[in-house]
Amino acid sequence: MLMEFKIPDISSPVRLDLFLSEKLGLSRSRVQKMISRGLVALADGREAEKDLKLKTDDVVKVELPPACESFAEPENLPLDVIHEDEDILVINKGAGMIVHPTSKILTGTVVNALLFRFGKTFSVGSPQRPGIVHRLDKDTSGVMVVAKSDRAYFSLVKQFSARKVHKQYVAFVSGDMKRGEEIETFYGRHPRMRQKMSVWGGLYEKRRGPASKKAVTVIKVLERMGHSTILEVSPRTGRTHQIRVHVSYLGYPVLGDKTYGGKTVLKTEGGDLTVSRQMLHAKLISFEHPGSGKTAEYTAPLPEDMRGVLAILRRL
Repeated sequence: MLMEFKIPDISSPVRLDLFLSEKLGLSRSRVQKMISRGLVALADGREAEKDLKLKTDDVVKVELPPACESFAEPENLPLDVIHEDEDILVINKGAGMIVHPTSKILTGTVVNALLFRFGKTFSVGSPQRPGIVHRLDKDTSGVMVVAKSDRAYFSLVKQFSARKVHKQYVAFVSGDMKRGEEIETFYGRHPRMRQKMSVWGGLYEKRRGPASKKAVTVIKVLERMGHSTILEVSPRTGRTHQIRVHVSYLGYPVLGDKTYGGKTVLKTEGGDLTVSRQMLHAKLISFEHPGSGKTAEYTAPLPEDMRGVLAILRRL
């Protein structure tokens, strides 16, 4: 599969391997191997080298190996659209929907819905994850932005990398959290259960675990009910499962979060209530709009299932 990319208007040159890593959603080492195998070329005849500096209007041609191509097919899946313009699509992702296909799941994802909405040739960003600049966990609902143009893709990727995108979540957690705080830890894969993430070292220790990175989360208490607490959570970094791991580490796991110790059954006067998914919702996202340059802010209301659980929590 041959792909061609034209460098958008950029303020400073960017390395070829870094550009393709972000564009294709592949690691830099994998991109460098593609370059060394002669799968990357410049339209102006310059030799493709990993540290070659690209500038505005340069054209890069890439012969993608079959393993890098997307096998996702368009599907007529409903998307709850909050906002759309020529650069971005903002949606309210429902719980239970994953963002992009995996090696085991090829259907029912946001990407399948995007390919139906914009056509199978939609290829902004990675061919495996077209338009995707960030993710929400499968069972986390809420607001999410998708890039529709190259300038939007590179602008948003850069903003996420520079931590200039502000996000707020609502979390229902077990226990009586009396006050909010900012938690900063080192963070990485769990040393034994590789499907999980974990905190490395103590709360503010400087000792790093293997392959760990810093994770920062700001927590504000919205409502206390003795047995549970409603939180507003703002992740300053974007680590996998970050909010769920941090609140669990503090001793207040998200209700319904089976992976990190959250309660899945609530005792009520009318009997047991099963919490079918983690009670975590992305309520707000703000960033610099790639087209206008102005601050754009979008919100998603609390979904029906969380409103129902909240009403029960207030009665317990």
